[in-house]
Amino acid sequence: MTKYELNLQKLIRVEPISVVGQTDLSKFEDFHTMLAEVFPSLFAVCEKEEINGCMLLRWPGKSSAHPVLLMNHSDVVEVAGEWTHAPFSGDIADGQLWGRGTLDTKGGLWAMLQAADDLAAEGFVPKTDIWFESSCNEEITGEGAEHISYVLKERGIKFDLVLDEGFPVMSDESGRRSASIGIGEKGVTELEFIAESDGGHASRPPKNQPWVRLGRFMAAVEDNFDEIFPPKLNEATGTVQQTSIAFTVANGASGRNVLPRRASVIVSMRSSHHQTVDGSIESITKFAEKFGVKTEVLFHGETSALANVNSASYKGLVDIIKEEFGLDKVSAAIMTGATDACYMCKLTDCALRFSPFVETKAQHDTIHSIDERVSLDALPMAVELFKKVMKAVPFAC
Repeated sequence: MTKYELNLQKLIRVEPISVVGQTDLSKFEDFHTMLAEVFPSLFAVCEKEEINGCMLLRWPGKSSAHPVLLMNHSDVVEVAGEWTHAPFSGDIADGQLWGRGTLDTKGGLWAMLQAADDLAAEGFVPKTDIWFESSCNEEITGEGAEHISYVLKERGIKFDLVLDEGFPVMSDESGRRSASIGIGEKGVTELEFIAESDGGHASRPPKNQPWVRLGRFMAAVEDNFDEIFPPKLNEATGTVQQTSIAFTVANGASGRNVLPRRASVIVSMRSSHHQTVDGSIESITKFAEKFGVKTEVLFHGETSALANVNSASYKGLVDIIKEEFGLDKVSAAIMTGATDACYMCKLTDCALRFSPFVETKAQHDTIHSIDERVSLDALPMAVELFKKVMKAVPFAC
């Protein structure tokens, strides 16, 4: 077993599941203590802070001008279902290392810290300060990274580059690779649509019941989607962007023979940059009113700023990705999933999202599902990518 495999295995064997309402953050603090043991050369030269269960490191460079921030969260999602290998086993089989978080994103955290530890052990000193951030609640609220962003803002820190989890290098069945960099992400919003009535006995159902109104509303959303959420070409990515909406949870009466006084459906909405979170909420709220349905905002979210694709940091990262993975082209794209990077947009004009691993579709589909795993031969390339970034920054100088 190589050093890289052994160290990643150590991270995977720790259980850092985050749950809504968690108050005991000791397991995340213990995880950070373990990281210091796995990467002793890096932690010996870094200033470390624990902030509400999140970890912040600063690796002092030869200068503090034009600093950069590298991010990957520590927490993972639940592990329901039947796994081929236990979710926190870190088993090595079939040329892969198995376990929850290998791709999302303890694997990314390992890669960036491993790269820095290797360089620190060689006596390397970066040209500028390199910061590392790892939150404990990206999978549930994101409030850890949000809080840290305000802490850093109060200190007057402005980053040339922020690099967080994002699109991987995808490998198709023939081994051909493709890659994209996330230059922004859709604003995640949770809404509840509510239809009310006087209730009553199911033996005397009235016309236009709450569920009928909600059903008509949901069907009409699909039928009139482009009217509610107009698509538009995003010039930075060259692709058409559009707000999306998914109906996820239904609530009504608790009795089978009871008419609900209040029936509702909850949705996850991902707002496009051209319509924004507020614009998307306004549009769907007006549409719902036509069916006697009220709208309540459960979680507002925010539309992230778009990274400057003409910046030296963006172009520099593109060049490194091309070189490391043998690519002719790297595309700019908008993330549909949420990342902690959205909170750091106040600290940089170049918040980018990229995963350092080569993944197959089968592997990529295991994220937030069963049998999450990463190829062993992807590990050295992931570390090398971060090493090249650390040696190159700041790109603007």
